[in-house]
Amino acid sequence: MARPTLLAFSVFLALLAHAAAYFTPIGEYASAGLLMNNVVYVYGGIRGTEGGLTNLYALDVSIPWTIAAPAWTDHSDDAGTVTLPATAYGSIFPAYDNQSFYIWGGGNSQDKTILQNGFAQYTPATKQWSLPTAITNMPTQRRKNFFADMKSSGVAYIWGGYANNSNGGDLEMFPDVVTFDTVHQLWNTPSVFGSVAPRYAHTATMLPSDKMVIIGGRYGTQVTNTTFTSAYAPMTDIDIFDTNTATWNSYTATGNVPVTRHAATAVLSMIISSAASNFIVTVDDGVSIIVFGGGTSVSTNNLDDIVILNTTSMQWIQPSISGVVPAPRMRATSAFVNGQMIIMFGYGNTEAGLSDVAVLDTRQSPYAWATSYAPNSTLAATPVGISPSSPISTLDSNSLSGIGGIGGAVGIAVGSLLLIAIVVFLALRKPWRRRDHSEVLKNSDRSLGHFKDSYAAVDANSNAQLLVSQPQYNSKPNAQIFKPDNANLFKPDNTDLKPDNV
Repeated sequence: MARPTLLAFSVFLALLAHAAAYFTPIGEYASAGLLMNNVVYVYGGIRGTEGGLTNLYALDVSIPWTIAAPAWTDHSDDAGTVTLPATAYGSIFPAYDNQSFYIWGGGNSQDKTILQNGFAQYTPATKQWSLPTAITNMPTQRRKNFFADMKSSGVAYIWGGYANNSNGGDLEMFPDVVTFDTVHQLWNTPSVFGSVAPRYAHTATMLPSDKMVIIGGRYGTQVTNTTFTSAYAPMTDIDIFDTNTATWNSYTATGNVPVTRHAATAVLSMIISSAASNFIVTVDDGVSIIVFGGGTSVSTNNLDDIVILNTTSMQWIQPSISGVVPAPRMRATSAFVNGQMIIMFGYGNTEAGLSDVAVLDTRQSPYAWATSYAPNSTLAATPVGISPSSPISTLDSNSLSGIGGIGGAVGIAVGSLLLIAIVVFLALRKPWRRRDHSEVLKNSDRSLGHFKDSYAAVDANSNAQLLVSQPQYNSKPNAQIFKPDNANLFKPDNTDLKPDNV
């Protein structure tokens, strides 16, 4: 009797520990996300009629989990007394030291200007939000813009998007490049060489060469000061901004060109090598951009395909992929971790937010839609002059990664208390022994009452043209930025492409 009882109870404790540690978010879309210190942070978005959220979720990627039970924790209550901007389609980027991150911009459905243009800062170590005072020269609040990445000197790059009455401004496209120096706390709109047509609902990805690649979305043509027209940008049209020289260049991609789309999500791939039976991430390959999904002119006809752009050859590839394909969607957010593209949330063909998580495993050939996520135990030696995109260990998460992070520690604590209680119960009652009724009555008087269950993107070299007196850092911040490619704040437009319907 003892063994089956303890086995069943162990299973119960494991399930209880998981329930205590993690939770399942409600479906949403148009959220901003960031990978920092082995944790994916997702802020804001849209849910139902709530066109601008303040929730903050964290997905632990230092531990394994299944797509049926991702390791989510809810940090929405960390705001405390700070009034946070309720936004969707905003930008998110890390501080230069990788110990905090910023949110900025976006829009809402309240038709009003967002506090401080949606500018706020979160520090995971203290679980505290604050409103930065660095607002001098802050650009006009906008949505459907995209932060691409940080450069090694700690400067964030933002491009594209537009403002309308949901942002407290006129219906206006933004062709300018915006930067924020997280070291000196300075906003800047630098002068650039060359020009490209403004876009929104595109993807923006920073290569290791500090070049920002713009894919897909919609072109916007300003007609008057308060109106613009829009049209889909062909997937052959690739715009690249070189942050080293502040220069725009346009290229034509060929190959197996995918269909046009807006509000897709994209990540920079990584080189994967194998050592024994373990796959090991070595370094950003700086070449391939993986794009998932996106929207079409019909809101119930979103895409679920994977397409890859080789930025060296400017060739499109549509790879063969095994496994169960996730639901079609646009306005999702994603991260690339240890050879796996993690796709979260999104706007589905049911015209509602999705809450699931999908994992594309690129460590095998062909690629596969996996049923679980698996972190790598080690990283290969880094080549000279190249920094790994993610750290092997961090104080915030990996110190407890073996037990599932902080959430896992809480679950284990709860389980341990219950285990102590059951062990004491079994030791005192000894139900597996045959005893007469009088002995049972005698033992029942022992003091069991003392035991109670407890539940619970700027260059390493100074670029005077963009920013002055930039400090030098040996490696770029180990954070990966990803944003949903955005479209309409409420619903995707249908076959008409009128901007006032997006």
